[in-house]
Amino acid sequence: MKQLTLILLIASMAISSCTEDFEDAKFRCKINSDEFVASDDLTVVNVSGNGNDFYIQASRVANPLNSDLYGEMKLDFTATATGVIALDAINTWRWSNNGDQTFRSDGNNPGTLNITTLDVAGKRIAGTFELTAINDGGTATKNVTEGFFDLTW
Repeated sequence: MKQLTLILLIASMAISSCTEDFEDAKFRCKINSDEFVASDDLTVVNVSGNGNDFYIQASRVANPLNSDLYGEMKLDFTATATGVIALDAINTWRWSNNGDQTFRSDGNNPGTLNITTLDVAGKRIAGTFELTAINDGGTATKNVTEGFFDLTW
């Protein structure tokens, strides 16, 4: 009985260590309440080199064993200090689920990007975001909530 208990304990630890916790992810959000957690191959570029213009790309490969959201998500924005920035047609959020559809921030209904940490010398940026994104055809929307990133470049 002790051996069975030990085996079950080890198996449960192995299984739980294989899944990434939503709250511990470096880049995450919920799209219509479904979790998008980026893979470790995140791209963060301080485009201007002076802490003003940023490009963040996060991706997740489709997994046929579950229904996790997959695709490529991009944030492209200008930030000179911490604070709230409108996600619109200029400071953009977009998500493409591998060619099926692309959803983006919309100037008619801007979302919010709140930069909580901007440390150019330490090369770190963190923030939260939320918005209602619209597809390119203007026929469907996605509600994006609990967006978060904490990244270095």
